[in-house]
Amino acid sequence: MQKKLDIRSTIKLDPTQFINDTLPKMTKALGAQHALDSRGTTTSGRNVQLYWLVLFCISAESFTSCFVPNWKVRSRVWNINLSPTFVNLFGAFLEGAISTMEKQKLSDTVKPISRLFRGGFLGVFTSFSYVVEHASRDSPLYLVGTVIGGCSWYMAGRHAVLYILATRSLSSSSSVEEQPTSLLGFHPSGNIHSDASGEENTRMVVHTLKWVLVMYNLGVLGLAFFGPPGFVREPDHPLTLWSDSDNSVVSDGPELLLGMICSVMGILCSRGIAQLDLVSFFGLGKVWKYPWFRAMDWSTWKCNVCSVYLTLGAYRCMILFPQWKHNFILVKFITSFCSSLSCFSATIGNTMALWYVTPKFAMANMAIHVMSGLCFVPFF
Repeated sequence: MQKKLDIRSTIKLDPTQFINDTLPKMTKALGAQHALDSRGTTTSGRNVQLYWLVLFCISAESFTSCFVPNWKVRSRVWNINLSPTFVNLFGAFLEGAISTMEKQKLSDTVKPISRLFRGGFLGVFTSFSYVVEHASRDSPLYLVGTVIGGCSWYMAGRHAVLYILATRSLSSSSSVEEQPTSLLGFHPSGNIHSDASGEENTRMVVHTLKWVLVMYNLGVLGLAFFGPPGFVREPDHPLTLWSDSDNSVVSDGPELLLGMICSVMGILCSRGIAQLDLVSFFGLGKVWKYPWFRAMDWSTWKCNVCSVYLTLGAYRCMILFPQWKHNFILVKFITSFCSSLSCFSATIGNTMALWYVTPKFAMANMAIHVMSGLCFVPFF
C-alpha cells in the first residue's frame, strides 16, 4: 500500500536543543565562511576540499562576468538592475533546493561537494553587499524587499525539491526492487544505497563534473584572452590600469583573471572573519548566555558587515580620487572580492533554517541583517 507523503512536513526539533547543540554544528548551513571544514580531515582531504572550492568560485565568477546580461528597469520611481537582483534571488532558490537535497537524498560522498558548492559557487554568485549598495542608489525598500523575496525563493526551492521527491517516491514505491541505483548515489525510492556499484557511479559523476568545470573555465579564459573584445565587459565602459588620464585600457583576459583571484580570496577571507571571537573581544559573555543571542547567525553577519564596510571605503576612495573611478583593481575589489566576502544566499539559508525551528528567532536574525545594512545606506 502506498504511503501518502506530506511535502509540507518539516524536521521537528526542540528549540533549546537546536540552539545549544545543533546550531553551533551547522557548518553546512553557514555558507561561504564555513565551506572548508578541516576538523577531522586529512591533509589530502583538505586539499581536495580546497580544489573544489576554488573550482566553484572561479566558475561562478566567470559565469556572472561573461554570461549574465545587464537588464535594468528605469522609471520615475524605480531604477532597478534586474540582472544581479535575479541572481541573488535565484541563488536563494538554489540554497533552499540543495540544502533540502542534502537532508533528504544525497549520499555521504556527494554531501561534502554539495556544501562546497553552496559555500563556493553561491558565495560568489550572490552578494549581500551589492544589495546594500543598490539600496543606497535606489531606495532602502530594495534591501527589505530583496531579503523577503530571497526567503520566498528559498521556500520555493525547498518545496519544489520536496514535491519532486514525494512524487518520485510514490511512483516508485510499488516497484522498488526493479529500480536501478541512480548516478547520484541514492535510490529513486529514497533509500540511500551503499553498494559498490552505487558508489562507483557516484565517483564517476563527481569526476566527470570536475573535468567539465575545468574545461569550462579554461574555455572561458581562452575566449577572454584571445576572443573579440567585449566578452567580459562592454567596450563602451573600459577599465584602465591606473587612472582615467592614461590610455592603458585593460583587456578582458586580465580583468576576468583578476576577478577569479579576488573571488577566491574573498571566500577564503570570509572563513577567517566568520571565526573571529567578537564575544570575548567586546566582553559580551553575559549577553551570550541568552538563547536568542546565540541563535543569531553572527558568522555570516560579520562577513556581510565587513564586506559592506570595505565596499563603502572603496567608493569613498573613488570620490576622493576621481581619476581612479575606472581603475580595474579598485573595481574588481568591489565587484569580486567584496561581493564574495559577503553572502546573500547564506543569510537567507540560515534565516530559513531558524524559521523551521523558531520563527521569532528567524525574524530577529533577518532584522539584524537588514538593520545593519540600512545603517550603511546613507553613507554611500
